Amino acid sequence: MKRLGELYDGFGDTEIKDIKINSKECEPGDLFVCTKGVTADRHNFVQEAFNNGAVAFVASKEIPIDAPTIYVNDTNKELPLLCSRFYDHPEERIKLLGVTGTNGKTTVASIIQDLMGNELCGYMGTNGIICSKFNEKIKNTTPDADRLYKYFNRFIEAGCKY
Repeated sequence: MKRLGELYDGFGDTEIKDIKINSKECEPGDLFVCTKGVTADRHNFVQEAFNNGAVAFVASKEIPIDAPTIYVNDTNKELPLLCSRFYDHPEERIKLLGVTGTNGKTTVASIIQDLMGNELCGYMGTNGIICSKFNEKIKNTTPDADRLYKYFNRFIEAGCKY
């Protein structure tokens, strides 16, 4: 949890519990970022996010909500920067290993985790997010930045170094 002023200078003491880009998933205390996706402009869902508890917004165009709003040029570029600040730069506190290719990524990533040990190495991909402290299914094998940084932070809190 952070205060909005810790994320954006001059924006006061509003408590931010989490960052969301899906208005349906907003809960009281969330900061809603109006990213633009392939099929949806999330600026169109600010009222739903507000009704579900969002207390502040990041937008790239005017929105009709009476709540603290930070305006940026590109919300899609701002999202990973914001998430990094919110979670105290987890990408700098854990070593990231990536597996790419057409076939065998899940197998190779699972073998790497097995060899390193799930106390030291977290796994994120087709099988979910896995380490010694949790084993959970995830919505997307390649999560959006709001979830990605949250997962990095959870791995660090669980004691993972990789």
